[in-house]
Amino acid sequence: MALSPPSRALRLVVMLPIRANLHPVLARNPNIRITTKVASNHSKILPNEFRAVAHARRELAATRDHTVG
Repeated sequence: MALSPPSRALRLVVMLPIRANLHPVLARNPNIRITTKVASNHSKILPNEFRAVAHARRELAATRDHTVG
């Protein structure tokens, strides 16, 4: 489903403050890390961005001395 221009604009209005608030959270908690930015929205991230999710899991596992199978 393609978003209409007003929907895209609304999404940006909502997401920009959220993204701006990430920096203080990341500064306070070194255990939170952003590994990548994906094009998909939250409802499509697992079906469309499974490679990015798998990569993030492998990175986490490596930092915790675990293996992901």
